[in-house]
Amino acid sequence: RCNLVTLLRHPLLQHLSWHRHFVNERVPLCFWNSPHDCQSRMSMALACHGGPSVRPLTRDHRTAVQAMWDAFDLVGMTEHFDSFLVLLADLAGLQRPFYRIQLGTAETTAAREAT
Repeated sequence: RCNLVTLLRHPLLQHLSWHRHFVNERVPLCFWNSPHDCQSRMSMALACHGGPSVRPLTRDHRTAVQAMWDAFDLVGMTEHFDSFLVLLADLAGLQRPFYRIQLGTAETTAAREAT
């Protein structure tokens, strides 16, 4: 039985992808504005909304965050999408799921043509 799943993306990879897509290498990454969201900033060792002045989470906060994560049946990462789909299909009880890789890299194209 599967009630609640989510798919996340690594914050640093999301930031780099955003830069490549929208800035298109016209501005070096070192001159580009830092990401606005706290998670991405922290993953790149930048201060998050006040840096050192931000107090650590309290025990109540940690308990609430853990309860939120415990509610999920599956949490995946886009960087491991194929593995996520296998786990999701197993969790949902699908016997023979069909999935066609959408990205056309040399490796995925060769694998698709070999089948």
